[in-house]
Amino acid sequence: MKVKHYRILIVAVLLGVNHVAFCQLGLPGYQQANLTRVYEFNVILKNDSSFKTMSKILFDNGGKTYVSAKMLADKNEIYPSDTDFIFGKIGADTWLKGVPADSCWLFKCDEGKINSYSFVPEQGTNLIIAIQKGEDGPILPLTKDNLLSLMADDPKALKLAERNKLTNAIFQYNHPPVVLGQQRQ
Repeated sequence: MKVKHYRILIVAVLLGVNHVAFCQLGLPGYQQANLTRVYEFNVILKNDSSFKTMSKILFDNGGKTYVSAKMLADKNEIYPSDTDFIFGKIGADTWLKGVPADSCWLFKCDEGKINSYSFVPEQGTNLIIAIQKGEDGPILPLTKDNLLSLMADDPKALKLAERNKLTNAIFQYNHPPVVLGQQRQ
């Protein structure tokens, strides 16, 4: 059953079902699906206090993400709106920064001409929910229309996006194949 929900999420993300709320896809069972593993987080709260916790990225009934933190004898739900940012541990000494958005944290999972963001702290994941052109552009939900507007200068990537192959289009745009005798741009 868990695999079924995971497939629904992937299909929804690839089809650009995302809308204004980055993490709220509105699919049955999405919030209850077991989509993430346990991560170590370093949480920086708005009052500048910080703590570490081990948690999955969890979903409440409204589709907002949170992490669970045990403080003293109480278990607390920490939402993006409670934090300045959060770091998810992805390696021995490597942490991926998550910035709070409307309903989740956005972790930069791939950098290129178009940066990709996920709600999980994993580099190279296909669970892309937001995109950004360059470092200064606005972070937008991953939708077909948003992606088409950012990659009008690459016909191959544009074709993939028009066929709803959004993650493939981003990869093509960021990493075009090199023809022998030519240099990458």
